[in-house]
Amino acid sequence: MLGDSWPIVVAVFVLAGALYGQKALFILGVMLLLVQLLITFWSRWALWRLEYTRKLSEYRAFVGEKIELTVRVSNSKPLPVTWLEVREEIDLDLRVVQGTVLPSPKPGINYIGENTSLGWYEAVTWHYFINCSRRGYYKIGPANIRSGDIFGLFQRRLTVGQSDYLIVYPKTFALKELGLPERRPFGDSGSRQRLFEDPTRVAGLREYRSDDPFKRIDWKASARHQKLQVKVYEPTTSLYLHVLLNIDTFEHPWQGHDPVVLERGISVAASVARYACEHHWSVGIAANGSMPGSARPIKVNPNSAPEQLLRVLEALALVAPFTTSSIEVVIKEEGQRLPWGSTVVVVSALATEGIWAEMNRLKDAGYLVYFLYSGIGNAPRPTDSIPVYDVGQFIRVEDVAP
Repeated sequence: MLGDSWPIVVAVFVLAGALYGQKALFILGVMLLLVQLLITFWSRWALWRLEYTRKLSEYRAFVGEKIELTVRVSNSKPLPVTWLEVREEIDLDLRVVQGTVLPSPKPGINYIGENTSLGWYEAVTWHYFINCSRRGYYKIGPANIRSGDIFGLFQRRLTVGQSDYLIVYPKTFALKELGLPERRPFGDSGSRQRLFEDPTRVAGLREYRSDDPFKRIDWKASARHQKLQVKVYEPTTSLYLHVLLNIDTFEHPWQGHDPVVLERGISVAASVARYACEHHWSVGIAANGSMPGSARPIKVNPNSAPEQLLRVLEALALVAPFTTSSIEVVIKEEGQRLPWGSTVVVVSALATEGIWAEMNRLKDAGYLVYFLYSGIGNAPRPTDSIPVYDVGQFIRVEDVAP
């Protein structure tokens, strides 16, 4: 670059003028030296006290909503910024419907790009609009800023602003749109006031009996009393519904995944959870995957709080096509934690013998089990003990296509 060779050029003019007595050449070299000092100073302080802010109108959104991204850059110093290049990183899958989008060398990333100049103590604001067209967990930022002297010979780069994350909830459907009965889609479980024990509310302790499960034992209390003590839970009439989602869309991992089938299953799980929350049930969800960037499983414990639906939808928004275990393992583990008599809804594009065996085991243990088939092709036949609904056939590809 010319900026790298500029000091050599200046030195040549100054030395040549001094050695050969060329006054004009010497003066030219001195002038160039002054220019170099000026542009070096300008470039060095071009990004000093340059303030950058990014703000999203919403950090949670539903499919189909449009959110606003506001970017503001201000120059809080008496030195003008003659040119400024701003490149805001944004996830490739986010559709910017208003704003300049530029390609990025980073995989899966685009730039929102702007070029401008700023006078002293001047600020500029840009507004972008993003169409939330698909479910997901999206990263916005950081921003890469470049500036320098008036000639562009010496440049400075700066990465500013921590990344923001946008969560887009999955699309949901009314259960009748999925082919489920409008009234009592899960049998009579919604009409009976059955008495359960709430495992989150301990009423007291009592001595251990031979028919008590080991998970009820309070080991600290047992050590104090020198006898086995078990927890006694408060009674409750809450209705528990647990949705278990199978992320696998093919029987073998090496076959990859079908994105449309995966999104279909996620939307079905979200729709069931929405129905249960609207009817004030205690709702939970689990899937055979993990949270982005961690080994923490995708799971929301049953709860009937008003904000529970958003917790479930947020967990489903984070689902990626990578499994950490089989759905059979999830069904088995979750069945050991749920209160007796809970309703379990398994959403899966596969109906393997292992899945069917685990569902039968839950049914024999006293749970109400339903199987929602979200795959392609004919659904398995229902049995006398486990109803089957072929929900996948009612969802159009364009409704969930990623």
